[in-house]
Amino acid sequence: MASAQQVKKELSELLMPVAIAVATRAVLDKTGKSSDVPIVSDSFIAEQMASANAIFGEFKLGFVSAKPRRALAERHLQLEDRADRNQLVDAMLPGVVNIFFVESLRDVDDPKLHRMGVTWRNLANLKKKYVIVAASARETTTAHELGHFFGNDHAFVKNNLMSYDRDGGKVFLDAKQAAKARRTALALFASKELEKI
Repeated sequence: MASAQQVKKELSELLMPVAIAVATRAVLDKTGKSSDVPIVSDSFIAEQMASANAIFGEFKLGFVSAKPRRALAERHLQLEDRADRNQLVDAMLPGVVNIFFVESLRDVDDPKLHRMGVTWRNLANLKKKYVIVAASARETTTAHELGHFFGNDHAFVKNNLMSYDRDGGKVFLDAKQAAKARRTALALFASKELEKI
């Protein structure tokens, strides 16, 4: 039987379902047998999600895996343009925040640059929105993109999750940003774009 304190905690915590897919590369072993190797390790993904949960968790917001981790085809390793990003729509699962880990993610506005992550919206269907994270991502990249996914724009405050200005201090969300994320999440649950688990 849950205590009153546990029930209160559960009622105040909003958990958002995620589904993770990881691009793979075919690798031959010494015997010539081919196997698909994920482009990022389990520990890399765990670090990304732990960071997101630590930052959002201060405001009783969290992310939980709602589906088994999936492999993405090798053609999704390097995303070079908008068409490459748009193709991920076919790998989306319903009712969850889809997070795709890839090897590299070229900037579509300046092809000389690469991005660590992006929240991408398919212009053909604006409800098709997902997070893409490159293998070069820093620890808070997925959290930053989840901030965008749940309605927050870039900020200009040092060490804020939504800012590019960092000095090594603790990365944080402010109360307004957390409230925006909560409102966006509740709207997505209400519209059934996200499903409670």
